[in-house]
Amino acid sequence: MSLFNKLFSYLHDSTEIDPNLLKFLPRSYKRVGHIAIINLDDQLLNYSSIIGESLLLFLSGSIRSVARFTKPIEGIKRKPTIELLAGDTTLDTVHVELKTKFLINPSKVMLSAGNHNERKRIIEFISKINKKK
Repeated sequence: MSLFNKLFSYLHDSTEIDPNLLKFLPRSYKRVGHIAIINLDDQLLNYSSIIGESLLLFLSGSIRSVARFTKPIEGIKRKPTIELLAGDTTLDTVHVELKTKFLINPSKVMLSAGNHNERKRIIEFISKINKKK
C-alpha cells in the first residue's frame, strides 16, 4: 500500500479533516537525512500538524522529523523555506549520498537532484586527493 493510501485511510478514520480534502494529501516526500519534507496543498494548512504527526507514524525509524516547503526553492543558493510540522526539532542532519556523509540543515540549503553528478564528481576528486596523502 502506498504512503498516500495509508495516510488517506488513517486520516479518514481517525481525524476531523473533511474527507473531501484528503485527495490533496501529499503523495511523496523528499528525504534529507532524518527529515521528510513534503509539499502541502494550501487547503490542508490548518491540518499540517496532524498530517505531520501521522506521517511520522508511517515513516518511523530513520525519519524523525516532518517539515513542509512553505514556498518554492529559488535562487542560486537553493535556499529553501521550510516549516517543521512534527518530530525532532533538530534540523541539522546527516544526509548520506554516494557513500558520503553530508552534514546539512535543509532550512539553509537544499541538495538539488539535478546536481547529483556534480556531487559525485566532487566526491571522486576529493577521494583522489586523499589517496595521494
